[in-house]
Amino acid sequence: GQADQRGHVEDQPDGTVAKDGRGGDPVHLPQVRLQALDDDLLLMLAMIWDQADYLRRHHSETSNWLNFELAGLYTAAVVCPEFRDAADWRRHAVKTAVADLDRGWLPDGLTIEKTPAYGSYFTNYLHIHDLAKHTGREGEEGVVELLRKTEPLFAAYLKIMTPDRKAPSTNDNGIADVKKLLANGLERFPMRGDFRWIVTDGVEGHPPAFTSVCLPYAGVAALRGRVGAHLHRLGVLVLELLVRTGDVLGNVDDHGTGPAAGGD
Repeated sequence: GQADQRGHVEDQPDGTVAKDGRGGDPVHLPQVRLQALDDDLLLMLAMIWDQADYLRRHHSETSNWLNFELAGLYTAAVVCPEFRDAADWRRHAVKTAVADLDRGWLPDGLTIEKTPAYGSYFTNYLHIHDLAKHTGREGEEGVVELLRKTEPLFAAYLKIMTPDRKAPSTNDNGIADVKKLLANGLERFPMRGDFRWIVTDGVEGHPPAFTSVCLPYAGVAALRGRVGAHLHRLGVLVLELLVRTGDVLGNVDDHGTGPAAGGD
């Protein structure tokens, strides 16, 4: 049988798979003759190719949407390496992700959307790194750089963290769990004792080497007497004051008033 749209697979007499008539070598499915493949499997392969091909040509310019799209594109390339375009999908996903970590994130580590929860989806790019490592492709161009560029993004969440280990809920996003996020970061950067200190609640590692900190590009200032104690947080369109008993002023922004986390 033959799927009826671009880039799809069709039966060949010798049991190989060819795609969309654009030339190139046919794709061999190891240890499987095409005659053994049923229509459902052929349809699944066609749909994977269609979706990946669309993402390759029409992905977002930046934002958390792009994080998901590139992770999906790379996954399709790894799951279906027999596709003729798989190598190009891998290269494009890594190259675009590396560039986006400069374009879509500010120099001080927060997303250009200035929404910490949305910005935390940069971790989708780590799925690309993990898949590359798992399939022996960690040495491909950009994969190691992709991992390296995420360290300062993890560190930004340490800087803006509230006493209960959350991130500010600025603009239209929810509350990001900094402790959970830094647990992910610690797996990739085990030398970060300050990440370890947060993840283990002070049992291991060491406190951050700062108290108050300003992220000028993001427009966020965290004013602390000590880490984990009183925290005043001032950001774009939001003013929050947190003390030991909880939220004092509330989280007031262009979407109204929402809850802010208490401290310890």
